[in-house]
Amino acid sequence: MSTADNIKIIILAWVLPLVLVMIVQIFTPDPYRSRGSFPSAEFKPSEITTANKKERRGADYFELWLHNPNGEKYFHRDPSPEPISELWAKIPASTELKVIYTPTIDGNVLMEISRDEPKAEPLLSFEKVMGEYASRRRVVYVVAGSWFLLGTLFYYALRRVKLPSSSIS
Repeated sequence: MSTADNIKIIILAWVLPLVLVMIVQIFTPDPYRSRGSFPSAEFKPSEITTANKKERRGADYFELWLHNPNGEKYFHRDPSPEPISELWAKIPASTELKVIYTPTIDGNVLMEISRDEPKAEPLLSFEKVMGEYASRRRVVYVVAGSWFLLGTLFYYALRRVKLPSSSIS
């Protein structure tokens, strides 16, 4: 097997899973960070909207947007409309809210929504949102680890097998 073939297989077997893990580490919030380490805001929403959008690959997703009177916007995204409509129905009109969020490329992602009252039950649970992020990370880690293991086994199997050279005349 030539050096160029070795490099191609190593890139597929080792670099691709590493890139997957790096993307998840960089672009999603760490599900094991404490609630207090995320930024928070308290405000009475000037507007609460929902949106149905499409990804570049054609999949639908749904968003709930909270608009702060100071111009900041916060959103929660879900692939199905029911959780978004249920959350929209739970948010009381003209009530002071406390939100915990994380800034991302797309905007401020909501991690928790609660009324600004002592011992108020959260409308969007921090633990539930972080559990979803942790679950997504585990899936990516399992896929990347499996890909790495199978790619490595494939690489070593190809190195051990001597393929007959074919001559075309």
